[in-house]
Amino acid sequence: MRIRLQYVVLTVLMLSLGDAVTAVERKPKSNPSAQQPSTPTLKPKDSQGTKPKAQPAPPKKFDDFIDKNKNGVDDRKENPKK
Repeated sequence: MRIRLQYVVLTVLMLSLGDAVTAVERKPKSNPSAQQPSTPTLKPKDSQGTKPKAQPAPPKKFDDFIDKNKNGVDDRKENPKK
């Protein structure tokens, strides 16, 4: 009886794992020699199109930062209490 139970459990396990295999779809392999190689077309160069556009400089946000003692904190905001 115990051996039959093992066979039943093994059969159910194999069927449940084998069912997931059928859900995978495979793409057919394409043969590279059968396909036509596509050559890239060259675009004519325009004299105006090749010049990079000048980008405006971003505004400075921290242009008044004072750090004489080089601790990374603005010296005007430090309050040395003696």
